[in-house]
Amino acid sequence: METFDHFSRSVLGQKGLVPSFNLIHLRGCDAPLIVSGSNANLADKYITMTSFSSGDKVYYSCDVGHTPMGGSRIRTCDNGKWTPLKLRCERKLCGHAGEISNGQFTYTGVEFGDTATAVCNEGFILVGRATRYCMSNGWDGRPPVCEGECQEPTETNAQRRNVQEPPYTFRNVIRYWCPVGSLVGSREIWCTDNGTWSSPPPQCKGPIRCQSPNVPNAFWINSHKKTYRPMETISSFKCKSGYTFTGPAHITCGSEGQWLQRLPKCLPSKYSLLCVGKGSKSSKTQPGFKGAGKLRIQATAPPGGQRSDTNDGTRVAQHFYTTQTVTLNGKELEQTQ
Repeated sequence: METFDHFSRSVLGQKGLVPSFNLIHLRGCDAPLIVSGSNANLADKYITMTSFSSGDKVYYSCDVGHTPMGGSRIRTCDNGKWTPLKLRCERKLCGHAGEISNGQFTYTGVEFGDTATAVCNEGFILVGRATRYCMSNGWDGRPPVCEGECQEPTETNAQRRNVQEPPYTFRNVIRYWCPVGSLVGSREIWCTDNGTWSSPPPQCKGPIRCQSPNVPNAFWINSHKKTYRPMETISSFKCKSGYTFTGPAHITCGSEGQWLQRLPKCLPSKYSLLCVGKGSKSSKTQPGFKGAGKLRIQATAPPGGQRSDTNDGTRVAQHFYTTQTVTLNGKELEQTQ
């Protein structure tokens, strides 16, 4: 677009100095070109304009991700040329991209357009997007997580309910059960964020049983087992001839593998005969010595000893003793054993 300006000067005429006016031709400007390296753009309202008159002004703004750091935003069309752009636009700073537990970021820079890439420490696995970009409003996305990788848990006799294949990462869970017996420990363990399991794997404790009771001088009436389950009750033994049953008639296996009641006993009957040492006995009485009968006892005294018999009508006893002479304080005494 062309413009004209007036230029005046004085000339000498017949009547003295007389003003004289001449028209000066001023050239307009085309649309301003992009200023390379300025990181600035023409304001939106001028984008569609293709020609400007001399003296017209246009305004600039910084590109996205850049901030003005001084200088004029205005350019002016001056007789076909645009005045230089003095606006300084610098990239925005994003700063630190964030903290990563068990890892860190590596940076190409911290300004607009730069990147920060997460790297996990050895033994940890990256979960999330590794790279963040510095945008006009800061770092995009969110920091990823470095999760600990748990090693294969120790094998026990407990079986796994779920099939969880390695690698084992944060929050991975393994559940256990026992086909036989009871589970001792936690039924499930999970991988924590520091690469360790929440607890040791559980174990299966064999089924609790009570051992078959051993009652001396007793015999089983019915068939019996080697072990008994908790809360199982038995009463199937009887004393041998010459012994009397004493104690509970029934015993029950407890939850800890012990009989809840004391075991019964078979004690010698009141009229039973017990021979100690060398000797022999013969009897025509019935078992338990409850009836009348004849009893003959023949026992031999030890060498150098003597025998003494006692019969009070209910019991027959034979005592054996020896006599020896000992000296005590100058006196001889007889000692009987």
